[in-house]
Amino acid sequence: NPDPSKNLTIECKQHIQTSQSQTTQYIWNMLKVAAQTGTSQQLSKIAAFKNAEVFGKTGTTSDYRDAWFTGMCNDHIISVWVGRDDYQPIHLSGNQIALPVFIEICQYLLNSVTSHQNSSHCDMAPVDL
Repeated sequence: NPDPSKNLTIECKQHIQTSQSQTTQYIWNMLKVAAQTGTSQQLSKIAAFKNAEVFGKTGTTSDYRDAWFTGMCNDHIISVWVGRDDYQPIHLSGNQIALPVFIEICQYLLNSVTSHQNSSHCDMAPVDL
C-alpha cells in the first residue's frame, strides 16, 4: 500500500521545441479520444474545472508491477510512473494510481498558472501521495 506520509516533488523543465506536424495532430487526437472514452475519463473533471486541454493514456504491465500515465495539461507534458524498486507487484493499474497523481499535478499547475500568468520560472511543489 502507498505510504500517505510520502511526498512527491514536481520538477519542471522549460519547453524547448514543438512540432505541429500532421502526425503530431493525429497522435494528440487519439490521446484526446482515449481520455474521453477510455480508462482516463476522470480527466473530464479537470477540463471542466479550468477549460484546460487535458489528455493522455494510462498503462499497466501485465503483472501489475508498473503503472503509469503520460499526458498533457495545456502546455505541460507530464509522465507519472508508479512501481517498486524490488520488482514486486503493486496490484494497481495506471488509472487507479498514476492517473490520480497526474490529476493532482494538473490541478496544481492550473492553479499556479492562474496565479502566475506572467511568470517565466517553473516552481517545484510537493504533492501528497
